Amino acid sequence: MERKLVSCFIILIFALSLYLSELFAEEASSVSREELISNTFSFLQEEGSAGREKAIGEAMKVATKKKSREKRISGEEGFAGFSLPQAHPYVDQETAYNDNLDITRPQQGSVINSLTPGVKMNFVGQGKSVNLDVHLNNVFFNQRNKADFQGGEASLLSNFGLGKYNISFFDDYTRNYHIAKTFGTSDFNAHQLTWQNSFTTILGRNFNRAGFNAEYQRVDNRYAPTTTPINSVTESAFSIVNKTEETYSFKPYVRITKKTKALLEYSYDRLNYHNVDSPDNSHYNNLDLTLSSILTPKLTASFKAGYKTLDLKVSPDTNTTTYTTQVGYAPTTRSDINFSFKYAHVDSPDSASRYAEEDFVLSANHRLASNPKFNFSAKGEIDHYIFPKLTTWPTRKNNTNYTLELGLTYAFRQWLDFSLGWTYKNVKSNIDIEYDNNIIAFKTQAKF
Repeated sequence: MERKLVSCFIILIFALSLYLSELFAEEASSVSREELISNTFSFLQEEGSAGREKAIGEAMKVATKKKSREKRISGEEGFAGFSLPQAHPYVDQETAYNDNLDITRPQQGSVINSLTPGVKMNFVGQGKSVNLDVHLNNVFFNQRNKADFQGGEASLLSNFGLGKYNISFFDDYTRNYHIAKTFGTSDFNAHQLTWQNSFTTILGRNFNRAGFNAEYQRVDNRYAPTTTPINSVTESAFSIVNKTEETYSFKPYVRITKKTKALLEYSYDRLNYHNVDSPDNSHYNNLDLTLSSILTPKLTASFKAGYKTLDLKVSPDTNTTTYTTQVGYAPTTRSDINFSFKYAHVDSPDSASRYAEEDFVLSANHRLASNPKFNFSAKGEIDHYIFPKLTTWPTRKNNTNYTLELGLTYAFRQWLDFSLGWTYKNVKSNIDIEYDNNIIAFKTQAKF
């Protein structure tokens, strides 16, 4: 199967190279810089944590809207050709109840209060933009005070046009200055992280019906190296997970038709641990091919095939073949339904490490016609793992995760949003611990 997949990739790359040679001969003068920026940052939003990349997307929306005003603000330029900065303070407050903090049985719950004050600043110039976001993270547990932690985060996103190219830089630095003294299994890593720095740069270019993005990303993590016993685990154990991860990616794409796009992604990643006698360092090669198309004004679909080889220094190596199908349907301008299915097969010389994954996800959003300020969302997921070589006759080892999410958001004012959400997770397994987990959260977002 793997050989067939690699052969298909080679044939496709050869065919695309012949096709692209004609496309690259004629560059598109009609391609706007805004489209180039959008394409570049679509790749940024696919990587990293969802919260951080969502903030990037919001910042880019602000910058893109300001492009139409560049001519009018040319007489108001500040330093180095940028417009005078605009500061936007904001406050996010969330109160949540988690009935199973440790993901164990018996359960132990707590009310968790989070407060995140911050400020965003946007600098816009001709063909360039810089966005700064600085905020504080404060998390307090009602039933587990020693798990409280505080920290700060600063992110800088910049975008520059260099002739026919577009280059972007993103750096995010997070530091916890008050580290939790106790914790549960679910928050083992997050609460003890001392600092993390993530740097990403992307070089993009659009041609007539094709283009590419070349990306480099480096993530450094450091943890608290103390020796105070915590829940039968010493904090000195955190020092062994100090690590640096680097990823190099090249992503060419071509629009086969006006409604069909092919994307080829190649990534090379290397992970190195620090302060470890026998580190399980690793590197991998990953190749993905994605075909996406707008079938009708209301229906979109995509298919993705991938192959990944993971080389581990200590643990057994693995080869992973993945197939993913996604379908989106928008019955009205206020509603959308999305379905995805992923099948992954992991092969390894160690038979106990072999498994197959089947993941089904169905989600929907609906905004009320009578009151567009209300938006309902729902998501259901079944993630099933099968370990064919881990058997206790006649039962085959497997693990199934069921997840249900319901949400309601209310745009009270242009600067004020409310949201209420419920997340339920149930794990059925004859390998790991079985458990249930409910999280109910109410969140307020104020932007000034």
